[in-house]
Amino acid sequence: DPDDSVVTVPLQGVATAPDPTPNRLTVGFGEVSTDAASDTVVVGITNDGGAPANVTGVSVTDTSNFTLVSGFNETLVPGETGAVAVRASPTDGVRTSANLTVTTAGPNTVPNVELVSTGVTPVASVSNPIDGDFGEIGRSSSTVRTISVRNNGEATLALRDIGASGEAFRVIGAQQRIPLAS
Repeated sequence: DPDDSVVTVPLQGVATAPDPTPNRLTVGFGEVSTDAASDTVVVGITNDGGAPANVTGVSVTDTSNFTLVSGFNETLVPGETGAVAVRASPTDGVRTSANLTVTTAGPNTVPNVELVSTGVTPVASVSNPIDGDFGEIGRSSSTVRTISVRNNGEATLALRDIGASGEAFRVIGAQQRIPLAS
């Protein structure tokens, strides 16, 4: 009304809040040899909210089987993504799991990312073992004995530094790293 000196205008506000969200909730590394590490996997943390998200820490709950390769402590503006790199290094031949945890300043809770791997191990078995008795060998002559090594495990077995002890013994053939598949 033009005769009134006060005009009431209804206003509605929409609150904006940060919303840091991982791009996946599970990272499956599959089978990983207990004497090696998996490939590095990157998990993205995107701020899907309307206000800056202050990430204050990134951690892994089981550091004996999983490694935080790189993380970040920074503020993510709306729409921005930060990268967290993780790797599995299982110590035993069993299924292991842990959580990748992202903490923020403020009331936001970032869902944990489950990290899962299964440790696999190589198992060497030797057939035709040499019992130490080569019999009678004449001067300037030799006897060759052969052993067989088999991998009965679930991961590749790497034979390296193959040798013999004692001055009278030597290994015949090229000395190289020999992988035996499971």
